[in-house]
Amino acid sequence: MLPQLSPELPSTQQEDVLKPSSSQQSLIGSRQPNRTLMEGSVSPPSTRLQTSPPPSPPRSPSPPPPMGAVKEVRIHRLRVLEDMISAFQSGDTIHQQLTFSFVGESAIDQSGVSRDAYSSFWDAFYERRTSGTNTVVPCVTVQYCRKEWLAVGHILVKGYMDHRIFPVRLNLTFLTVMPLGEKAVSEDLILSSLYSYLSEDVKDLLTRARNNDLKDDEEGELVQFLADSGWTSTIPNYVNKTDFDKCLLQIGHKILIQTSKYPLVCIADVTRRHLSHKISDVDSIKSLVKELTPTTRKVLKLFQAEINSCREQNAFDLLKKYVRGLGRDMLPKFLKFCTGSSVMSVTSIDVTFNSTSGLQRRPVARTCGPVLEISVMYTDIADMRYEFNSVLSGGNEGLVFTIS
Repeated sequence: MLPQLSPELPSTQQEDVLKPSSSQQSLIGSRQPNRTLMEGSVSPPSTRLQTSPPPSPPRSPSPPPPMGAVKEVRIHRLRVLEDMISAFQSGDTIHQQLTFSFVGESAIDQSGVSRDAYSSFWDAFYERRTSGTNTVVPCVTVQYCRKEWLAVGHILVKGYMDHRIFPVRLNLTFLTVMPLGEKAVSEDLILSSLYSYLSEDVKDLLTRARNNDLKDDEEGELVQFLADSGWTSTIPNYVNKTDFDKCLLQIGHKILIQTSKYPLVCIADVTRRHLSHKISDVDSIKSLVKELTPTTRKVLKLFQAEINSCREQNAFDLLKKYVRGLGRDMLPKFLKFCTGSSVMSVTSIDVTFNSTSGLQRRPVARTCGPVLEISVMYTDIADMRYEFNSVLSGGNEGLVFTIS
């Protein structure tokens, strides 16, 4: 855009000012041979007439912002819950490339340490910030406000997106409301979720009550359960299954949704933005939980071994026999020892062999492989069970858990 000429100058003076000298004309002509007609009609004004700086040339489109540097998250084993919450309070963490390290441990993170960090967080979270037995729901605590519960959501999303680590022990009703809302929860889902939340003894008590099979001394236990659950109305007639189920529905709604409403709202703010395309209905949630929950058959199918001798075959057979004997509590611990994750987040576990014996014999896991190394010197299942159980339970028996 050409600057405006001052109206105070007479037209003759304007012409004198605008008329370039012969030397200027030759210079302009030599520098700008392809000027348009509009550009050639007026020469650049003098400094006296310039009221604004000339327009800057058009800019090319801005390039996308460069990816941020890799962020290292340092964690103390005894403070994994606090350290992870502190590291994930910013929502930008979801989009960053992260590596993890445990203070005092020598390891290079090639996915194995990351899986261990996320899994260790959820193990600590289940123990310290939830209530329930087989399945759990978060508890409201004075130690957590909105930023801490949002951090839990960030950890959930990032762990699942990067390593398929998902908190499968969270109650199914809670997991359903989290991305889909309460409208997606049916009465049958609340009842089944309540049973999975309660202990086996209480579950059996309620089942016998619904079947009108309570003993005289068990009616007091039922009344105590109702009181502990906050039931203040008339004791329901458990002989009538319809009335009793209505009572259980109200208790289930209170325990599974109402008491954890604030954590639920905060975590849902994150998961609905990032996981809604992956979790679209209740069936997809059930399928995800079933897929990631370890079972004996799934773990055995992960093993891959190159057998070169009878002793290696015997050790491999003992390993599979040991896994078949693991209970529901020990199987996730074994999987975490081998892979860093207590859920089914890897596609295989390579089994290798050595010839160590005596005090040097120990199972060694390299979670970044993942690789499980065992000795061929085991002669019976009892020794293998003892040594594996010692390391899985944290016993100080000279066994080493190696991450490399």
